[in-house]
Amino acid sequence: MVETKKISEFQSLYLELIKSTAYNNLDGDLVASDLKELLEREVIESCILTRTSLRDLNDVLLRDLTAYHNADTLLVRVASSKKLKFQSNLAFMEWHYDTLTTHDCQDGSTVFEFWWD
Repeated sequence: MVETKKISEFQSLYLELIKSTAYNNLDGDLVASDLKELLEREVIESCILTRTSLRDLNDVLLRDLTAYHNADTLLVRVASSKKLKFQSNLAFMEWHYDTLTTHDCQDGSTVFEFWWD
């Protein structure tokens, strides 16, 4: 039996937001399910779905929050020792994102930024 990590309450809330999001080709239910498995297997450290620009945070995300979670950018933090494992898992995921950008952090971890147009 594979031992799984307990996901924090805060991360669970973000997974629920991701799960309830459907935006263009973003299938929130599928992405949240994949992310939950990756969190439990400790392949990734954390994830959040948001808008990338401050203008969008003010004008779009907050405006639409009364009706739905209008977000288009998924940020996934991966420890340096798990980067290759995450990338190999990513090859099999059917997330249908438009762009993928990586950002190296000062502590050696990497943030993968997925964007859906």
